[in-house]
Amino acid sequence: MKDNLLVFTGKQFCYFNLNTKAWNIGDVSEKLDTFELLEAAQFGFRTDKPLRILDNASVLYLDDEINWANRVPVVISGGNRHTHTSARVYGLSFSLNTQRAPATVSAAIEVDFPSLPEPRYLHQSAAVKIGGQSYLVVMGGKLSRADNNALSTVYKLRIHDTIRSKKDAKAAMKGKDKDEWTVCKSM
Repeated sequence: MKDNLLVFTGKQFCYFNLNTKAWNIGDVSEKLDTFELLEAAQFGFRTDKPLRILDNASVLYLDDEINWANRVPVVISGGNRHTHTSARVYGLSFSLNTQRAPATVSAAIEVDFPSLPEPRYLHQSAAVKIGGQSYLVVMGGKLSRADNNALSTVYKLRIHDTIRSKKDAKAAMKGKDKDEWTVCKSM
């Protein structure tokens, strides 16, 4: 997705190719794990789950300097919809489907990172290298619509070697190989 401007609109995204100067549309979905794929095949369910990118989420396009940015070029964190504010953090991968005319691009969740310590929206995120290690940094934002004060908290997550499948993410939730967000100095 290099040289593309991405605009997420719920369950779809628009992307503008800076080289061809053309707009295109793609879908966003969650990849199913092996069990879910077998169940879908057995009962005739869809093999993709549409995913809605929440409003006011932070969308981070990873630079090539960050490890595995070629596999997971975009990280989405937080966001809100109506009265729900999210703490979820995940990486999207993109694929080109040329079996249909015209060719389409789709996005799917490739990596589920540990959830933020507190839900937030209208926040900023960045990927940085510190001492040769890659980190995801999240700062600012709001907890809820009723909250008139901006958050001053800053968190970082070491992502240098982290690529989690759904199976690995579930194991991490049980306390094995758990990556955790650490608190940094407030803004």
